[in-house]
Amino acid sequence: MSAFLRIALPLALGAVAATAQSGQIVQSVADCPALPVRAVAPTNVTDLAPSDFKALMIIGDSILAGFGELGAQRLTNLTHDLFEDRGISYGSGADAGADSLFNYFAQFSPSLQGGSHGQHLFEVCYGILCPPGTHIPAIDGLNAAQSGAMVSNLMEEVDYIVGQLQASTVIDMENDWKV
Repeated sequence: MSAFLRIALPLALGAVAATAQSGQIVQSVADCPALPVRAVAPTNVTDLAPSDFKALMIIGDSILAGFGELGAQRLTNLTHDLFEDRGISYGSGADAGADSLFNYFAQFSPSLQGGSHGQHLFEVCYGILCPPGTHIPAIDGLNAAQSGAMVSNLMEEVDYIVGQLQASTVIDMENDWKV
């Protein structure tokens, strides 16, 4: 079984189990019942539930950076096409009402860290053309994705996230569960 499935499957089953326990089928994750508070924190990945995570981190390219998230705006707002809508990115969007992994996890873990908010001019990183220091932590959160990023750029993105985790006074890098 791949590492992804070993992590994703228990998470998915935990969310389904929470709905099944209450006997309800809901139309929105916001309608799901709260997960019970644990007396003891999980010690391995097979015991995780969405409420156990302290941070959500993202690496990737323009799709996860939220570039073009609202579609082409040429007729209404020409300059908007140059922006990444980080707050509604399907990965880490933390803006109210955004359908995102971050907001789904935050439903069960209200103190979840790492979400992106708002928008900013796109961050271009394309192979060797990847200027340092282009992230805007106040907007990006733990979303290190950059428009145009390639596999060769992922270590720069990981370095950004590690730096943010090390600087955090809220996230315990060694002991908190992160996704």
